Amino acid sequence: MKLKALKNIRYGGKSVKAGEPIEVKRRDLRVLQAAGLAGVWVDPPRPKPVPAVFKPIVAEVPDEVKSEEVVKPKRAYKRRDMTAEE
Repeated sequence: MKLKALKNIRYGGKSVKAGEPIEVKRRDLRVLQAAGLAGVWVDPPRPKPVPAVFKPIVAEVPDEVKSEEVVKPKRAYKRRDMTAEE
């Protein structure tokens, strides 16, 4: 049976943190619940699948920008003792 640990416990030679599900034997079920160490595990509901809708993004560039050449600035050096060569 599946239970949810209410406190940090050790069961079956393994450490279980609070809130994690643990699989227990039937004989240990009532003991863990009575001691307040574990509670009933409820499986979380599965989310409904959402269909993916992909629309292509078309970036429109004005004609003025297309015709102009892009000029890259000279690279700046991070070290102060170095200068750019001409």
